[in-house]
Amino acid sequence: FNSLFGWNYMLAVVIGAVVIISYTSVGGFSAVATMDLIQSIIMTVALVVITVFSINQAGGVDAVDVVTSNLGSAHADLFFDIFGPAEQIKGSDNDLFAVAERLSKRPEAMPRVYMWCGTEDFLYQSNVRMRDHLRALGYDLTYEESPGDHQWKYWDEKIQTVLAWLPIAR
Repeated sequence: FNSLFGWNYMLAVVIGAVVIISYTSVGGFSAVATMDLIQSIIMTVALVVITVFSINQAGGVDAVDVVTSNLGSAHADLFFDIFGPAEQIKGSDNDLFAVAERLSKRPEAMPRVYMWCGTEDFLYQSNVRMRDHLRALGYDLTYEESPGDHQWKYWDEKIQTVLAWLPIAR
């Protein structure tokens, strides 16, 4: 109670004891059963709120998935199913650095690229590497970064910027 509410621990214990003794002596077993029901609802709601809050603080479901996936083979299986064997990625169409280089050598105009990354995103350094690579190759790059991590709320906000940036007739 002290760290959460700033209350003295002993004061919280005394208040809790007075409340429990009062409703037990006034209402008997029915009061105890009702309070058990209320407490179980409160604990269930708290569990859900804490879980959602924790996932949000960790950077969203994607960030939690990356961290937890590294603990078992599920991540490796998913990675393999999407990209194939890891040793075959370098230079392939799944290697964005290699694709950018190939496109830069074609006679056609290179595509314009828009990138945004949150400075707290666990993929931030990878995005900076790609930004620098695209700039070195001469891409028409619009790059933005701002505070944020790997969560839907940032993507949802930035997709509006991307839609405005795209050369789409309105």
